[in-house]
Amino acid sequence: MVGGTRPRSYVADRRPAWGGGRRTLPSLGLETLSTDDASHLLDERLAADRPARIRDVVVSRAEGNPFFVEELVESFIDAGVLRRENGGWC
Repeated sequence: MVGGTRPRSYVADRRPAWGGGRRTLPSLGLETLSTDDASHLLDERLAADRPARIRDVVVSRAEGNPFFVEELVESFIDAGVLRRENGGWC
C-alpha cells in the first residue's frame, strides 16, 4: 500500500460487482501523517499527558495512518497497558 491507497486492480479484481461492474473505480489518494502530525494526533487524543514510551510505540506502529493511531490507543486502553490514574495516563 502506497500513500494510504491500494492499487485500483486490488478492489476491482476482488469485488468486480462493486462500482457497477466497471473496472475503473474512482480512487482517493491519502498521504500518511508525518511523525509530528501523528504525535500531535496522539497528544490530542490523550490530552498531551501520555507516557513518553506510548508515543514511540503508537507512532511507529501506526505508520502514519490516523485510524491506526486511534485504534492502537484504544487497544492499549482495553488491554490495560494504558490507563487513567490521578488525572493522567500511565
